[in-house]
Amino acid sequence: MPTSLPPNPFPSSVFHAAYQLFLALEAEASDSEVLQRCPAPIVCARLLSHLLRLAPARNGQGQVQREIASAVDNVELMKLAGNYLNHFARARTSQLIHYLGSIHLTCRFVHS
Repeated sequence: MPTSLPPNPFPSSVFHAAYQLFLALEAEASDSEVLQRCPAPIVCARLLSHLLRLAPARNGQGQVQREIASAVDNVELMKLAGNYLNHFARARTSQLIHYLGSIHLTCRFVHS
């Protein structure tokens, strides 16, 4: 059984309210339907909670909170998590391709 999300670290605020949504999503994860093109509900809850907790204070954290607050239900939260995950996956894939390309060029240079 995976470890539960930590208790809500935020004092009573908009951030506290947003984090409560993740705790609820996590609690309902086993009963929630997995959406196409979205991670499992438990993954969504964890991804968004980490984003909210670890985003830079003020602008970054505020942006994440506003996007979370705009979600009207768990389906919207899961879609939001899917968007973040796809964004990060594309960014990491791009970095990996760049890295592998530089290795290839280095190897060609060394063996020439």
